[in-house]
Amino acid sequence: MGAMQLRSTNHTKRQEQNPFADHPRLFDAVGFGQWLRYVTGAIEVGSAIALWLPGLQAYAAGLLVCTMIGALIAHALVLGLAAGLPAVVLGALAATTLWAYRAQLSR
Repeated sequence: MGAMQLRSTNHTKRQEQNPFADHPRLFDAVGFGQWLRYVTGAIEVGSAIALWLPGLQAYAAGLLVCTMIGALIAHALVLGLAAGLPAVVLGALAATTLWAYRAQLSR
């Protein structure tokens, strides 16, 4: 479920003509430009795919936890913490997945 939400979130970020997605403006407000939006999207899509690959779930979930922590920092410092709820939910899902597959990290 978390992988599908991440895929959906990333798709919305790429759709600049989508009237409901103002992600280009948000990433400009953070101050790093649009390259960060594409890197974040690539990380989210790659991790969402890796969540379905045996043996990679813990690494994918760990990368997603780090990405969501970055999103929360950006929301807290620049965008307003109230808009960070999706990052909290996705981060919690990723952290739960990381905990469930933590045995993969000891190999």
